[in-house]
Amino acid sequence: MRTNRTDRVGWLAMNAVAQRGALGCAALWAGVLAAAGCGARVWTLGFADVVQGPGTVRLVSSDGAASLPGDLSLAVYSYVDENILDVYLTDMPIERLANEADDLGDLSGQMVHVRVFVRPLPGRTPVDPAACNAGVRHAVFAFGAVGLYGGGGFVDPGEVGGAVFKATVWRAPVRLNRAGGGFVDALGPSVLSGRMSASLDERAAGAMAARFSRLAAELPVAVPRDEQTPLDAERGTQPQTIDVPENPQGPDAGPAPTPPRDRVPFGPTPTEPIGPR
Repeated sequence: MRTNRTDRVGWLAMNAVAQRGALGCAALWAGVLAAAGCGARVWTLGFADVVQGPGTVRLVSSDGAASLPGDLSLAVYSYVDENILDVYLTDMPIERLANEADDLGDLSGQMVHVRVFVRPLPGRTPVDPAACNAGVRHAVFAFGAVGLYGGGGFVDPGEVGGAVFKATVWRAPVRLNRAGGGFVDALGPSVLSGRMSASLDERAAGAMAARFSRLAAELPVAVPRDEQTPLDAERGTQPQTIDVPENPQGPDAGPAPTPPRDRVPFGPTPTEPIGPR
């Protein structure tokens, strides 16, 4: 996805998430880390034909004051068995994600990985939004600044093994794990919710899995905003949120003043609490 830098850098370059509960699920996820619906279309790629299906996710701060929505047009999955499967979603070009030499520095966008490691069965496993049967990774790209978040929560999965896999993620707590390029945590503790309809495509899923592995290996470990100490702030790692400057001359007076290069504006987006409908 090619994007306009001035249009999206304000809300994407400083978006991030932090932890709220779910440490037990995060511990399970640490071990894991070592679709076409109506109107779908096919991309002809250099390495695969990928059916694009809808995927919608949203990160919401724990106080509900800010959110990062994502309409992720590419959703694919692969599976080991009926219990273990991986879903990958993105709004960026799969050709570029698959290119190991591409640092994606001129793009903004998102990439999500959901691994289901236990299929919930009534009477045998918890079937509750407060339970944990899946790990979540969420990468946010902002023109060279990258944040990688991780957590876990409850996923209500559909049938596994068919051409299309559908699932709902129920308010999974996530936190900033790694960050680079000046990425700043602007949301604090947050949850991720979403719905997905992913096509079965092991090759495209493998390409995004490799990109996630690269991020996990190359990005420095981040200190989430809610865990930072005065020493972190002294070292310059304390995040700062900056409101998007308004143009006092009105909408026809040209663009608003450009902020300093070392500070990127971020305006929280009010939102209502969300969850599966």
